[in-house]
Amino acid sequence: MNSKPTIYAMTGPIGAGKTTFAKQLSKEKKAVVLLIDHYIRQVGPIKTKEDFDKYYFGVRNIIADFSRQLLLLGQSVVLDFGGSVGHWDWLCSLADPADANIELFHLLAPKEVRRERVRKRNLQPEEFHFSDEEFESMPTESATPEVQRKGLTVTVIDTGT
Repeated sequence: MNSKPTIYAMTGPIGAGKTTFAKQLSKEKKAVVLLIDHYIRQVGPIKTKEDFDKYYFGVRNIIADFSRQLLLLGQSVVLDFGGSVGHWDWLCSLADPADANIELFHLLAPKEVRRERVRKRNLQPEEFHFSDEEFESMPTESATPEVQRKGLTVTVIDTGT
């Protein structure tokens, strides 16, 4: 067992399978999983992408506080906060005080696979929905993160097979 706590973080475009992978990884690593979509739904009804965007950063800040506390206690966390490596400074601000490692998982899947996953998710009443138009407006490709940091590993996973 690693003596340092670890942040396991997902990147990748919408529908790539980040949440599914995060839940599986949390069981495997015995880490606390924090899913931003779950916490945003607790704040209020999310019917549109605009609703999601309205709550995103406030909820992300709550997740950050909780994550820092867990990491300082030596507990690893799995973070599914959506999207891209653009959150890199944010991840480091969580990891650095606890001298935690970061394992970044970059998930990829073909656009049509991702679109079908989003359509399937839209059928679940507790999930917020992304129309085909909103899906098309989201980034369709997500570059593999190219960052350097001691204690960092980056794994690219194709979830489309």
